Amino acid sequence: MLPARVLKELANECAPYLSHLYKNCLTVGSIPDIWKTATVSAIFKKGDRYK
Repeated sequence: MLPARVLKELANECAPYLSHLYKNCLTVGSIPDIWKTATVSAIFKKGDRYK
């Protein structure tokens, strides 16, 4: 996995390759399993944290 910072710094260089990759996924109708996995964390914003 690439950190967001790396993608941001290399956006212009990576964009054509990522675009091609995404278009291929849509054309074939297959998405890599790793893209279907996420880590979700709750972020406390305000109010009673334990309620």
